[in-house]
Formats: sequence, C-alpha cells, structure tokens
Amino acid sequence: MKCKLLLLTLSLNLQLVAQNSTTLSPFDSRYWGVVLEHPDMKKVVVKRDVTYLSDDKGNLKIDIYMPPNMKPGDRIPAIIFLNGIGESLNPQDIKLKTWGIYSTWPKLVAANGFVGISMETDGSRVQECFQSLFKYLSEKGADYNLDAQRLGVYAASANVGQSAAYLMNANAYKGIKAAVLYYGFGTPLAGPYRRDLPVFFVAAEGDTRRANFSTLWNEVLKNNAPWTIKMGTGLPHGFDAFDDTEESKKVVEETILFWKNQLVPLVQPSREKSIPREGWAALNMQDYTKSADLAQQWLVTHPEDASALEVLSMSLKSSNRLAEAENVLKKRLTFQPNDVGILIDLVLVSHVLNKTGEAEGYLSQAMKTGAVNRFNYLNLGMALYYNKKYKESAFYYGEALKSQPTGVDYYNQGCSYALANEKDKAFISLDKAIELGSNGKGQFENDTDLAILKTDNRWMELLKKLK
Repeated sequence: MKCKLLLLTLSLNLQLVAQNSTTLSPFDSRYWGVVLEHPDMKKVVVKRDVTYLSDDKGNLKIDIYMPPNMKPGDRIPAIIFLNGIGESLNPQDIKLKTWGIYSTWPKLVAANGFVGISMETDGSRVQECFQSLFKYLSEKGADYNLDAQRLGVYAASANVGQSAAYLMNANAYKGIKAAVLYYGFGTPLAGPYRRDLPVFFVAAEGDTRRANFSTLWNEVLKNNAPWTIKMGTGLPHGFDAFDDTEESKKVVEETILFWKNQLVPLVQPSREKSIPREGWAALNMQDYTKSADLAQQWLVTHPEDASALEVLSMSLKSSNRLAEAENVLKKRLTFQPNDVGILIDLVLVSHVLNKTGEAEGYLSQAMKTGAVNRFNYLNLGMALYYNKKYKESAFYYGEALKSQPTGVDYYNQGCSYALANEKDKAFISLDKAIELGSNGKGQFENDTDLAILKTDNRWMELLKKLK
C-alpha cells in the first residue's frame, strides 16, 4: 500500500507537468509559491539557466538566487532544492525549477541570507544528476559567492525518495550539513541513518492519515540519528504551498531557522573550555574513561574538591575499576565521614572485592547515621546481583523487605537465592512473591535465573499457583 501511495503522488505530479501550457491555472498545483513572504524577496538577484551538467544526453541547468547587498568575496551558505523526479518528457512543458514553489522558496531563503538554488534533473539518472550538481558547486560555487562546504538541501513529496537515498549514502557530498524533508511518504528509508547529517523532517497530518510513519521513527531512534521530527498537526500534503495559515508559515519559518542553526557558525564564547562541564557531559554519555580522566585532571590543582572526587568515584565504579574507586571513596570519607551514599558505595565495592569484613564495617557505620533506607538496600541487592554476588544480593533484598514487603522484591530475592544454589530459600521467597501478586507464569517459566529450580519436585507445585 505504501508503494502505491508513493506512485500515486508521482503520477499526480507528472500528470500536472504534462499539461501543455505555460499559463497556469490557480487550480494547477504548480501555480502556488511558498506561503511565507519576506520584504527582501523583491531585491533578490536571479541568475537563470546556469549549466551544471553537459554531455551527450543533453544540458541540465540551475537557477541561482543571490541575496541582496551581497559583497564581492562573500562566502555564504546555500540551500539546494532537490529535484528527485526529473522533468516532463514533453519539451514544451515548464521545468520543475520554474514551478511556483520552486521559484519562490529559493527566493525566500535568499532574502534570509542564503544562496538559493533550484535545479533541472534527468529522471532516468537522478543520482548521477545529484552527484554532478554537487561536484559543480564544489568547483564553481565561489563564482556565485556560496560556501560549498556549508550547504543545506530541501526535498518534498515525491522528491524525497531519491533525495533521501542520496543523502543517507556514505558517499554523499560532504559539504551538505543539513537536510529538510517535507511530507514525503511511501517505503521507509533503509537504515543505517547517518549520525553526521542533521535532518528536519516534517510529517503533515494529511499524509499520516494514509501512510504509517512508525517504521521511520523507529529507525531514527535505533540509529541515534540527529533528526528533528515535526508533526504538522492539521496541515495538508503540500502545506508550504497550499495552506495559507499561520501554522504553515510558522513551520516554514522554523525550517529557515533550522538551516541557520546548522549552517551559520555560532558566536564563540570568550570563556575557555571547562573541565568540570566536559566531565559531566562525558559522565552523562556513559563515557566513564573520559569523565574519570577529566576529574583527575581537575583534582591535580583542586585536590579537595568533594564534587570532583564524587564524579571520579562514580566514573571508576561504573567502569568496574573497583580498586581505584575504593581508594577515592575512602578519601571522600575522610572529608564526609557520615555520608550514607559514600558508605553504601564502599559496602558494594568491598563485597565485590571479597572484603566481607570491611563491607560489614561500612554497613554498620552507615546504619549508625540513621539515614539508611530500603532504597539503599534495594540498590545494593541489584548491584550485587549484576556483579554476581548472589548470596550478598539476596541478603540486602531481605533487608529491604523488612520495611516493605513487595512481590517484585521477593521475586528478585528468589532469583538471587537460586543463583547462589540456595534452593530452599529460593522457593520460600518465590512463594511469598506469588502471595503478594508477582504470579505471572510466563515470567517464572522463562527466567533463566531459576533454571536450577526446575529439576526440583517443588517446581511443579509452584507453577500450579501461577496464572
């Protein structure tokens, strides 16, 4: 169905192109230009029919829209409006680059300080045309005051398919730094999506009624692709030409701001880079080696910075550098002897390092503060489980259960007991889990933690209690 919808859109566009007329009716979709206007659009200078590809198959041309008041030597970003469907086979038809939308959008971006470019394409070799155009711009772009290393692109409707196929290819022109895709639908793009190309994708509600975008959204998330996805609520297909409302104009304005944010360099701050700020960024990206290194750099000149020591101990613990983490936690403890968080971390690290006596000592010290709660015990239970300290894990789940019995916690304790080969205790915990509502049969049957219990006669009796 999705492929049929895409073909329907292509067919509609090509039928409109096939009209043998240069005077367009307002009911011809090619008549209408972009709904947003700018006062400087009247001042834009246009260089028409510049040949970018000439070979034995013919000549292909672009129209170049220059911003007002551009000075010699200026090098400014450019926006290319991609033609991914080609031209009509009827030589008397107007070219796509002269349609209302493709002659006003470039003028609008030029009024906003970009060079705008609309193009002709040979529909039998679209990818070759794209390659040729960007090669031409890389070689001749300076003649038109554009910076060929700061290019944005726009593709809409049936143009999206071929355009996106080009853009997502690792061999796409490297000077393209930002892409806008409007209301394209049909077969979703195959992954992987590029992580180095920001994309602004606008889905019109008129398209979501007839096409499913869920695969696209899932691919974006799966690839951690830098896409901004805009839901055009209440907007029709082709809204930037046909929907003369504030909502459509705002989306067009947002699109221009997207290009500016990606293509115009930000004013660089006068301040130097901050090691602590970079350290927190690395920590929150789970780059624990980097966050540990940055914290250590800082501590060379700020040896008693408690916050830096905290970041360092978190980084070392999270990267399983436990002996190093233990040393940092002990140093922190000299400054903050009653900090429950530090003491609980030392309980964990000591257990994993097989220092049971020290773990018990830190736990006793923590309990004397009166601030230990069930969440501390649950965190210890879970952390020790992941560190394969199953007996200790079960013990701390038990401590948490003393203050608030829950089915989930009894179930987790049962798993830890099973992995510690303490079957009797495991069955007791699992029975209590069932009594408190954790009684999903599939969960019990499929959990590999409980494998050792399945050869025990009590297992079948346990299953009878499950739903």
